[in-house]
Amino acid sequence: MHGVLTFADELRQQLASGQARVDGHATIDGRDTIKIVLAYISTTSYVAADGSYAPVEQVEGVTPTGKVGTTTMVYHAYQELPASGNGDLLSLTARHPTATVDNSPAGYRAAIARLFPGQMSAPLLRSRSVSAAR
Repeated sequence: MHGVLTFADELRQQLASGQARVDGHATIDGRDTIKIVLAYISTTSYVAADGSYAPVEQVEGVTPTGKVGTTTMVYHAYQELPASGNGDLLSLTARHPTATVDNSPAGYRAAIARLFPGQMSAPLLRSRSVSAAR
């Protein structure tokens, strides 16, 4: 697998290590699913019960901004592509050759403030400086 875990492999690994547990079955859109609850974050995954572990629905209890809420992602179709030969599909510069990529902390904070206006707490947006003892 060359170090790349599929969604199903990750869930199986989390179940085997105790980081997740099976919490029953549910029927979603007529499909039999396995309900898997993660121990370390408020996420519940419903995966296909046919052995493929393909995601059917994911419910997260905390929003990306850290506020309590519920985000539900429904997978109407799911497909995994082989990692080799498909890297350009996930490359920002390959997909948008004229885009400017800003990897700076200030650029990140500006993007978060733009995407989630008024929702980020001040400590998350403040810059932190760390100095080493000399």
